[in-house]
Amino acid sequence: MASPDFVYETYIRATAADVWKALTSPEFTAQYFHATRVDSTWRPGEPVYYRYADSGDVAVEGEVIEADPPNTLIMSWHVLYDEQAKQEAASRVAFHIEALNEQTRLRIVHDQFPDASVVYDGIRSGWPWIIAGLKSLLETGEALPQAVA
Repeated sequence: MASPDFVYETYIRATAADVWKALTSPEFTAQYFHATRVDSTWRPGEPVYYRYADSGDVAVEGEVIEADPPNTLIMSWHVLYDEQAKQEAASRVAFHIEALNEQTRLRIVHDQFPDASVVYDGIRSGWPWIIAGLKSLLETGEALPQAVA
């Protein structure tokens, strides 16, 4: 059975440029993205790595498919932090950023999962928490505290 697409949308009291920076800057992602620092040139065809800030180990790797700052960022997504997920083919994540008056709409579409994806099961709760941390960081200056498992 194929996994469905995951779509999540939120509104952030920040500029589209600030949302783009929060998504693409290692200084920002280290604060809200499970202590990982994103690493990429953001040019299509180039790699993307989410590295743990403390060890430098790669948690997620991918490739930039499309980058149109500050509107669209699309990349492949291959999870390495979980042995089962590591065996899956890469999926795809698209960030759509739209400026609206004094706020920005951020829409995430994560799709192209293989059948019976374990990654899909993980991102259903993972993306909402990550994006809530990004939103909190941009609106208050502080990301959410780490979740307790």
